[in-house]
Formats: sequence, C-alpha cells, structure tokens
Amino acid sequence: MAGLNRRESVQLSLTGMPKTDRILKRIAEKDAKKITRNSMRAGLRVAAKAQKAAVPVGKTKELKKSIGSSFKKSRKTGVTQAKSGVGVGKKKPKGWYGHLVALGTALRRRKRLKKGGKVYRGGLATGNIKPNDFIQKAWKSSESAVLATIARKAREGFARLGR
Repeated sequence: MAGLNRRESVQLSLTGMPKTDRILKRIAEKDAKKITRNSMRAGLRVAAKAQKAAVPVGKTKELKKSIGSSFKKSRKTGVTQAKSGVGVGKKKPKGWYGHLVALGTALRRRKRLKKGGKVYRGGLATGNIKPNDFIQKAWKSSESAVLATIARKAREGFARLGR
C-alpha cells in the first residue's frame, strides 16, 4: 500500500544553518530553547491548518475536527517533538477513523451472512476503502510555508534578544 506509513515522521531541526548555529551558541540556553519552541509551535500551527484544509469532508465533519497537534518533550531522550495529524493532541473527538481514510483498507469479507432465506458462506465481499493520503499531500503542499514560518519566527526571536 502506497502512502503514509504509521512509523514515518517528519523531523525538522533548526541546526544546520550556519548563521542560526552561531546565534544559538552566543545566546543563553534558556533564550535559545524559548525561541526554538515558539518557532516550532508556529510552524506546527501552519501544518495543522494545511491538514485541516486537505481533509475530505463528510456529513459530520468529525474527521476535520479530529486533526490536532501536540508539542512535548520526551522524558527519555530529552528531545522536543512537534506532531500534528489525525487523533493527535489531548482532545479525542469522534473522528477515530482517520487512519482508515488515509491508509485505506484491504478487501473485507463477512464470514457468514443470512439474507433472504439464503446463507452465504465463504465470504461475501463488503468492499474496501481506497487510500486518500491527505496528510502527506498537505505536508507536501505546506512544507515550504512551515519551514519559512519557523525561520521567520526564529529571526523575530533573535531580533527581540538583540534589542
């Protein structure tokens, strides 16, 4: 099945840009962490907004409501993680089926069906769901905007420290 893998993740790092590395080394660690957190949070909001725009909308709009974001620090590794997607975050709305829409399903069959006096055994096909990888499409369309937002917020934070 093509598309999103449940173990796939996108990792962004503010290091790697020589100018940013030099600035981060000069300023206090507390200020650097604050600037990094604020810029990552701003990028996360842009990504979540793009995902909500790309969601296939049904009658209840529950799938759109189920897109959330999470920003937390791992206790084991100490790495701060920013995630957005279906079922991410604290509130868990009724759109639990987002993974089925994004990843699709295999052909499903009923084991036994009694219909109109006849008993169908050996599996009556009930259909499958074709994958609609809206999360990946949203990331591809908004990746440059997310990175630009992160960079802009980091520059704003550095400028505030310079005053």
